[in-house]
Amino acid sequence: MNVTILTTSYKRPKLLKRLGDVIVPLVNKLNGNLKWKIIIDEINDDYELVFKEIKQKLNNHSLITWSYQTNIGKFKSLIKLLNESM
Repeated sequence: MNVTILTTSYKRPKLLKRLGDVIVPLVNKLNGNLKWKIIIDEINDDYELVFKEIKQKLNNHSLITWSYQTNIGKFKSLIKLLNESM
């Protein structure tokens, strides 16, 4: 069974980093059975630093993906992500 964690974030790079500290070891441990998709509603340097740190900790970079967009709200972001994944 494969599981994908969907996450939206808006002006909270520190919280995303903390979440990444928990999820990245699980993604590495489960080796393809767990993936993480992230949508950011704001582009800034703080998020870039978080993603750089996440990349350094990953064994397989294809298991975590992220995209940027303008702020449309978390529910619209999730719907957009689900539509893109289908």
